Amino acid sequence: LGVIHRDLKPDNVLVATDGSYRIADFGIARLEGATTLTQTGALLGTLRYLAPERVRGAAGDARCDLFALGAILYEALTGRPAFPGDHEAAVLYTIQNEDPPAPALPPSLAPLASLVMKLLAKEPSQRPPSAEAAAAVIEVIGAPGARPQVAPRQRRTWVGVGAALLVAALVGFWWMRTHSAGSARAAPPAVAVLYFENLVDAGDRERMGAVTSNLLVTSLAQVPGLNVVSTQRVLEAMRRLGRMGAVADKGVALEIAKRVRATRLVTGSILRVTPVLMTAEVTDVATGRLVRAERVEGLPGQTVFEVVDLLGSRLQDHLGFPGEPTRLAPVASRSSADLEAYRHYVAGLEHFALGAMDSALARFSASVARDSQFAQAQFQLAIVQGWLQDYIGTAAKQASLSRARALADRLTPLERQALSGWERHSQGDDDGAFDILQPLARDFPDDRLAQYCVMEAAAHGGRYHAAIGPLRKLLEMNPDDEVALNHLARVLVPIGRTQEAESILRAALKRHPDNSELRDALAVVLVDEGRGTEARDVLRGPLERGYPGAERVRIWLTLGLDSIPTPGASIYVKRPWAYPYRVWAEYWSALQRGRFRAALAIAKRWWEHPDASGGFGAWAALAAGDTVQAAAWTDSGTAAAESQGGAGSIWGLNSIAGMLREGRMREAQALLERIDSHYAHPDPDHVGLLLLPRGLILGEEGHLAEAVRLLQRATSPMGGPIYRRFFIGRYGVRAGLFQEALAALDTVVAAPLLLPDDAVRAHFYRAQALEPVGRRAEAAREYRWVLSVWRNADPGTPEVDASRAALRRLAPS
Repeated sequence: LGVIHRDLKPDNVLVATDGSYRIADFGIARLEGATTLTQTGALLGTLRYLAPERVRGAAGDARCDLFALGAILYEALTGRPAFPGDHEAAVLYTIQNEDPPAPALPPSLAPLASLVMKLLAKEPSQRPPSAEAAAAVIEVIGAPGARPQVAPRQRRTWVGVGAALLVAALVGFWWMRTHSAGSARAAPPAVAVLYFENLVDAGDRERMGAVTSNLLVTSLAQVPGLNVVSTQRVLEAMRRLGRMGAVADKGVALEIAKRVRATRLVTGSILRVTPVLMTAEVTDVATGRLVRAERVEGLPGQTVFEVVDLLGSRLQDHLGFPGEPTRLAPVASRSSADLEAYRHYVAGLEHFALGAMDSALARFSASVARDSQFAQAQFQLAIVQGWLQDYIGTAAKQASLSRARALADRLTPLERQALSGWERHSQGDDDGAFDILQPLARDFPDDRLAQYCVMEAAAHGGRYHAAIGPLRKLLEMNPDDEVALNHLARVLVPIGRTQEAESILRAALKRHPDNSELRDALAVVLVDEGRGTEARDVLRGPLERGYPGAERVRIWLTLGLDSIPTPGASIYVKRPWAYPYRVWAEYWSALQRGRFRAALAIAKRWWEHPDASGGFGAWAALAAGDTVQAAAWTDSGTAAAESQGGAGSIWGLNSIAGMLREGRMREAQALLERIDSHYAHPDPDHVGLLLLPRGLILGEEGHLAEAVRLLQRATSPMGGPIYRRFFIGRYGVRAGLFQEALAALDTVVAAPLLLPDDAVRAHFYRAQALEPVGRRAEAAREYRWVLSVWRNADPGTPEVDASRAALRRLAPS
């Protein structure tokens, strides 16, 4: 602050009741550069701690106080004064002309002795330039096991005790910084900024309190080495305590700060809006002690952005960071200068923290509509669009990601890394995304965004075990996080923990019975267990309320029902995201009835849609006899997967299944080899996943029994377990392993498959397994069921012809 004490001595160093230290008696202190009112040349201050330039009559600067500090430390470490003498003249002579002998300290404290001698240098230029520089030297002193040793007290007991307390504080600071497991090097100072209380508008209808705190976070985040807790983390802690908005209670504010593991807490108040007048307080979270209070007032015409710039510059020195002050860029240049855009942005963050994704999407969209260069809003918009991926077109998501990427230099390091990984994830390269995002889970263990991004990449990339840790973290932050609950269920099923997944979802639905996403996840879990009727009951509510979704449409239609229970067809035409679900419904219904040519025509229409993928219609093309079209669509999907991370995406396995159905054995084997080589050090989950395509290849090659054994050990993503059992049944029937085939197919026929025509084929294969084991009546019922469902199937459908022949053969039964 530019204040020179001019009378530092042990008597003026006080120990507070909380263990902190205070410097007292500023009676002769002055501001650096100020005119002194005392007589020129007068010797003020206790002689033994007076700097040589002061003895010579010079005014001196802050380095005079550093000399006094050196004299205090010397006396504390050695037990004798640095400049002895029997009378004043002798003391003044030694200060000007003699250097004290260096303190005899243990080797581990030799740097401390060196620092003391530098502080006692005759020439000010040879001393450390500032108290911060001296503290920095203390910070790096010593080695493990060293302890400061203070000589026995001498005659002047009060000097030894007072100085020893001061040196204990300084050396203790060094000790904690260099030896504590939780040192600042391992965990730099963490600062949490809470909402500023708007005393002008108690309801903060204009969100000035939220805007101010977010702007201050943006400002302070520029300080190198300072860990500023993200607004999302603070909001999450506030939500869990039920204290969204400004928090006037200091105890609650400290509890929020502790939950986000902050070491410093910044709170404040807005006293006036025009011109802006605000106060801010910095509090030490561990002790609750006020560290600094600031009052900043803007000039007429200055915006809140400019006032926050001033506040950030003033506060950075008092946030527990020992570095040199940083020149901070204006917050408007790093965020937005449009106050209304910023209001929409902070409202979006609040809705995001509450889990209201639709509202968050609307707010972030409004923010970027006002200011397309608002980097944080563009980033959050891209994240929320990915979160709501079932309802957002691919083109819109990619456009948001591209705009955010162009503004990445304005984002925080966490946001930039998350954006990079999110782009890879959106392109289907979940393994590349996981490699980029995995460090975030370690570096930001309490950040919801970091954990969510890692979880998404792991879950969609088939790294189910790796996804569980981040998911548990998310549920610790918010036990009702529907996205985390949904994904946790979807990663537990492939690794055989289906009952646990069901238990988690049912408990969540008791708390949130109208949550359609949780119902969706539970339905898929029930499907995997072969409990299709229960799955249908779970889904009826969302569908009747008009909430279509890919999983719901597929599951409902493949349960053998004729229509989807919706309030009316208008749901499929009035909403911007409705078209894909209408097409799904038509396509699935056609496949279910064996109308493969009609399904192919629908798939060709779908191909014109921006979100189209070749895999959508490849099966229908093959079933309709159009092998050329089927191969073209399969190859298109394969090329897209490989261009986005290659065969590295676990979903590239879909292409292998398509090639096998098309009889392209060599191409399927080559693709599997590329996928296999991508996983040079495969994740344990990938080992089980890759057994699935290997088993399919063996089966299509005619090694049927071996294929069954391999498929029994394979794991599959959500929905995949049904297909794995489907192929065990298919190959088991051909290999004569009828009991094993039946064990698999008994589950399959009770649940819908990813493709409704295969649901019908499952009944056909089951009939083929029942007949040779003597269960002829049951076999006949299955054949009749196939014919009833496919009564209007395309002519020449092989399962229809074979079922008719089987019924003629089984007629007596």
